[in-house]
Amino acid sequence: MNNFIRYFLCHKQHKKKYDYEFVEDLPKNLRKRRIYICANDGFAWQINFYCPCGCGTLLYVNLLEATKPNWRYEIDNKNKISLHPSIYRKTDCKSHFFVRRGQIDWV
Repeated sequence: MNNFIRYFLCHKQHKKKYDYEFVEDLPKNLRKRRIYICANDGFAWQINFYCPCGCGTLLYVNLLEATKPNWRYEIDNKNKISLHPSIYRKTDCKSHFFVRRGQIDWV
């Protein structure tokens, strides 16, 4: 797909809601618009979800502070997930976005 068309479609899809699920291991069949928080005994080390642009890439987001780059997540009082900082894919689709309150905010 042409990068311009993908960029346009990505920005039109930004209002779709994302939910989350804590898992010990990634399920075989992952759902679109679901963020999987890999955790064991209350310790989260990784987040996985499909790139919101629709390219089909499964993203692996590191939560370990000792390893760079790393991100952090928070769940607000309305049970919505946010990731910090933004996710910038420097290769492939080149998407750049924030996950804020369960929604994708494109940069």
